[in-house]
Amino acid sequence: MKKAAAVLMSLAIVLTMAGCGKSEETKKTKKSKKTKKETEITDTTETTEDPYISMIEPSTTESDEPTDTTPAPVAASSTALHSELYTDTFGYGKLQDSDGYKYTTKVLYGMEYIEFSDSKYLDMQRAVVSYYEMLESELLAIYDTKLADYKKDSKENIYVEATTYIMRDDSYIFSYAVKHPSVKEDFDGYDTFNYWTESGEEIKLNDVITNNYLFIAAVVKCGMQAKIPDESLQDQTFQDSLRDGTCDFALTYDGLYIFFDYFQLKVPLSELKGAYNEKYFGHEPEEYFLTINADATLQYDFDRDGNEDSLLLEAKHEDPNDPYSVSSIAIHLNNDVQEVKEGIWGEFNPEYGEMYLMKTEDALYLYLTVGVDEGTEYVAYEYANGTWTYVNRFDDGEYFYAHPYDPHDVKMSRYIGIFGTNFMYSEYDLTKNHGLPTLINPIYFTEDNFICATTDVPCHQLNDNYEVIAETTIPKGSIVQILAYTPDDNQFLLSICFEDSTENYCVSVDVAKDADSYTIGGIPLSDAFTGLNYAG
Repeated sequence: MKKAAAVLMSLAIVLTMAGCGKSEETKKTKKSKKTKKETEITDTTETTEDPYISMIEPSTTESDEPTDTTPAPVAASSTALHSELYTDTFGYGKLQDSDGYKYTTKVLYGMEYIEFSDSKYLDMQRAVVSYYEMLESELLAIYDTKLADYKKDSKENIYVEATTYIMRDDSYIFSYAVKHPSVKEDFDGYDTFNYWTESGEEIKLNDVITNNYLFIAAVVKCGMQAKIPDESLQDQTFQDSLRDGTCDFALTYDGLYIFFDYFQLKVPLSELKGAYNEKYFGHEPEEYFLTINADATLQYDFDRDGNEDSLLLEAKHEDPNDPYSVSSIAIHLNNDVQEVKEGIWGEFNPEYGEMYLMKTEDALYLYLTVGVDEGTEYVAYEYANGTWTYVNRFDDGEYFYAHPYDPHDVKMSRYIGIFGTNFMYSEYDLTKNHGLPTLINPIYFTEDNFICATTDVPCHQLNDNYEVIAETTIPKGSIVQILAYTPDDNQFLLSICFEDSTENYCVSVDVAKDADSYTIGGIPLSDAFTGLNYAG
């Protein structure tokens, strides 16, 4: 148990668990000035027969925004900042009974936020911290309201969450997006911020885009390729935000992302020719990720020789009339074509999800989603010395948890499946084993699994430093939130939940495999907890 306690102590470094001894001062709702600019838009556009005409007509009014004269930092490339994502999570739940079927519901608070490993770029970092302080105040206030509603007679799950996507994290530009649909009923789902890292000056869309007509046409084209719903592309608020430069966006090395109505849309530079200021792109670190476009193409100078490289992935079919019988993929890289068959069976379709290219110091890697029975999984290919080589499939159902940006620290999920059918996530390095994931953090995390103790369950009570302070039990009838798992020690970290989250405290439980089932603290899992959810 000493080893397990030592491992769990590192939780204090990599994950903040607000449900475990959350202080009253932290829980208080803070009042702060809203930092995100809100623009009031008056719709004067007449309806036309073609729903897209109004999106691609050039604006007839001059922009009041001043011309961007900010000099770009002088840099051929940048260095990765290796910023960290932390999660503050807690909640409260109830055991429900529907004709003898027992299950749990909960109201869950979860805020994912950014912290920096150094204090080199203070102006930019202060802006990021200020935003999360404002967001925390809003989320905590909403959580208190939702909790009160939940305790009345709710039988549904309620989520008050904010998810962060870091899109650029380097010494040239820092860019991130935060999805928090529960903040306001009429909110479009995202806040986005882009900064010159060195100066901390915020970058606006009107700084980046030089031709609105070409930009809007590119957004429409990419949206249709990605099969964004017509009602979203036609939405008047979205159209207006594209015209006046107020839409939420994030910068990547080879293009930008547009965020609206809970969708994310990549608009690559290859579709923006003549419409953008080139100083806002490129300057990537030595090792980086790129998201392959929705049409299975990618254009970028991978080898930094000053010439744009072109990548195309083309599915080959045993039967041309059967789109599901993919037998191989032709990888077009500039003028070279190589057909790969290993790892390809079932389906290959860009609509499954995002595909990625990773650049390391000495190789390129492709990560593709392929069809497996009724699901998907990733396969990896390495490009070195002019040849693409199949590496392997990912093990244990691992998949990218969010936008990867730093090959040395990739957040990925893995199927655990002990407390019901569930995935948990951790950090991996993809540079050490020919592009396959190498676990760098021995702890897997989750936030939204809640179960109920059906008997007193033996456990180890932990203090705020995750050190064992007593041998005790999880009281019968307690609702517990599953927080983390250390497979090396077969320990689960749980939070005992109360209506007042300041009373929550953390415990760890011993997990063991007994024949085909698990025991928790020596008790069969099915006898220890109820509310476990299994798929299938």
